[in-house]
Amino acid sequence: MHRSPPAHRTLLTRLDDRFGTWRGLIRLCLAWSELAAGRLRPLDQPDLARVERLVWVCAGNVCRSPYAHQLAREMGVPSASFGLSTVTGQAACADAIAAAARVGADLTAHRATAWEDFSPRKTDLYVVMEIRQARELRRRLGDCPAPITLLGLWGRPRRPHIHDPMTLSPAYFDTCLRVIERSVSGLVQSWRQAGHNGIQRPQRRVRANQRSEKKGSGSPTSNTKYRVRGSK
Repeated sequence: MHRSPPAHRTLLTRLDDRFGTWRGLIRLCLAWSELAAGRLRPLDQPDLARVERLVWVCAGNVCRSPYAHQLAREMGVPSASFGLSTVTGQAACADAIAAAARVGADLTAHRATAWEDFSPRKTDLYVVMEIRQARELRRRLGDCPAPITLLGLWGRPRRPHIHDPMTLSPAYFDTCLRVIERSVSGLVQSWRQAGHNGIQRPQRRVRANQRSEKKGSGSPTSNTKYRVRGSK
């Protein structure tokens, strides 16, 4: 006789699939409260007209930011990525590679960049996954005036916390990548509406459910460098 899983187990599985863990849900709720209170306003309205490069940031630069970086590059957007706590040269994690492959993306060539090895520019927009990353990055940037935003604020529905999928279930990896894809698309669309076309020729990628090809052209980005804390 087939037994259905206990109701509480089904609920926990659904929670994990959607939010990663209960901590992911709690952090999302806390992020929503900060957004509602207006404390995230500095992260919500960057001047995109002054932005020439999108820089994708997460903790390890092996799961979330590599996928965002890959998507933006395929859209022809000048991009870079790094991790706040990582080692330069580290490959994307195996679970991230597998999840990306399920939607037709290839992260096998990605190699992480540590914060210490990253060269910032005045016209960068730093796109982070979590509020605590935004605050830590602002501290590290020192006198560099580049703006910071939360990636999840650019998708619909908005999601001000994109929980780290490292070591979590394949189902949550899929959820995480869907949120990232919606949010990257929304940000890139707003960036283009601010007067940008992009400068890099996108690569063709065949997804599991669609075939797309986009092109972009434009002018080179500024190479102005700034002194930042802990950067070479």
